[in-house]
Amino acid sequence: MENENKSREEITQEVKEMSEKSKTVVEKGGSSYNYIGCFIEVVMTKLHSP
Repeated sequence: MENENKSREEITQEVKEMSEKSKTVVEKGGSSYNYIGCFIEVVMTKLHSP
């Protein structure tokens, strides 16, 4: 396995980096934040159209 050759410190650092990246995408202005906003707009438009 790939992780067998990594030290605990390397794995910890990678997890921290992934954590920061995941926080960034859901913050205001992040890609997931923007996509969910567009999705909500589309759904609301469909609900209110005849």
